[in-house]
Amino acid sequence: MAVMQRFGALFLLAAAAIGCLAQNKPASTGQEGAELAPPEVDQALRDRATKFFQAHVDGKFRQAEQYVAEDTKDLYYNSQKPHYLSFEIKKISYSDHFTKAKVVTSIRVDHASAYGKMTFNFQEPSDWKLEGGLWCWYTDPNVIKTPFGVMKRAQPGTAQTSGPAPVVKPMISIGDLWKQVTADKSEVRFGNRASSSEVIVKNGLLGIISLKLLAPVPEIPGLEVKLERDQVPAHETGRIFFRYTPQPKAPKIATVSLEVQPTNQTIPIRVIFER
Repeated sequence: MAVMQRFGALFLLAAAAIGCLAQNKPASTGQEGAELAPPEVDQALRDRATKFFQAHVDGKFRQAEQYVAEDTKDLYYNSQKPHYLSFEIKKISYSDHFTKAKVVTSIRVDHASAYGKMTFNFQEPSDWKLEGGLWCWYTDPNVIKTPFGVMKRAQPGTAQTSGPAPVVKPMISIGDLWKQVTADKSEVRFGNRASSSEVIVKNGLLGIISLKLLAPVPEIPGLEVKLERDQVPAHETGRIFFRYTPQPKAPKIATVSLEVQPTNQTIPIRVIFER
């Protein structure tokens, strides 16, 4: 439970993401929204957002406070801060006559847990508004959105709130994470004719997952196994392709193991040879 609490604290800054996370797309060099913002407005926001996120790469969180809106400063000051490995501004959408904006940023974060070090790569929308003529990051104080789903911060009197890190609910278990990455079948079968099959892996998380065939992949004459792609964006699928040409001798059964990161899970797929 404590490990999952740290997951929630690690992604506290993702509280600004109150909409659906954007799908993985190439970086946009322009602006998106009903109207294009004046170049000086867009540049001013990009400059402040870049400095804000860079402070989280450098671990200089006090410097980041100057880019936080007044009504969010207490929440930011009392929260645990994530240390980003890298970031990239992907897209900006403006609203309210260019006084508010949503900035979609691609973020990479490492986190050490009881299950080993996990690297999370996800896209995080953050909310910004003009305050005193300057663009400032702000957030809904009651919502936290993480790569694993939405959490609601406990309200005073409903949960224990001592300590610097806000209490969040519900807690996420490792089993909950594993249920978000699934294979549509646990086995494939081959007979006396050359044939092919595939297993579809669905990513139900709000961030990118990495797929890898664990070594050693069974060396069975006539059997070919390969991945369609090694990274699967949020809410998309990846495939494992199997092709078999019958041979004079073949085992009755073999197992191909798929590793998934950052959930640190292994999905076994049985290959059954029928004669």
